[in-house]
Amino acid sequence: MGFNKLIRTKYTNKLFTTPSHSQNFCIFNKFRQFYKYDVSETETHAPYDMLTDAEKYAANVYGVKQTKFLTNGSSSGIIAAVIAAVNRDDNVLIFKDAHRCHLNAVKLAGANPVFYDLPKNEFGVYTAFTDAEKYLKELKIKALIVTSPTYE
Repeated sequence: MGFNKLIRTKYTNKLFTTPSHSQNFCIFNKFRQFYKYDVSETETHAPYDMLTDAEKYAANVYGVKQTKFLTNGSSSGIIAAVIAAVNRDDNVLIFKDAHRCHLNAVKLAGANPVFYDLPKNEFGVYTAFTDAEKYLKELKIKALIVTSPTYE
């Protein structure tokens, strides 16, 4: 696309997490006006029983004792996992360019962030994290959040 065409292009928000976010897709066209309210993420009256049943079913499928669904995105899951895994003043190893929720989780847990860096290849792309064992031994790391090579 040329620069002039780019300048003339009208900016529109497109959200692709669910079909309703873009507000352009609707199975039944006559209901399109209602779809703009994004009922896909609207709480029902009492979803707890349905969610509990679905979590039990998922636990059975995965062969585990318990499964919990994220209801507020992956950041909330990362925060919950870090808070559950570490104690105050524990060292947590985090990639220096990781998503900010990793650092937020460590701070909320009262733990200490310890940052690692990754080399880049000839194309400027981060390479895999291979020094975990060194960090774990030298710095008494309690938890390691692996974002390898990056969260993008």
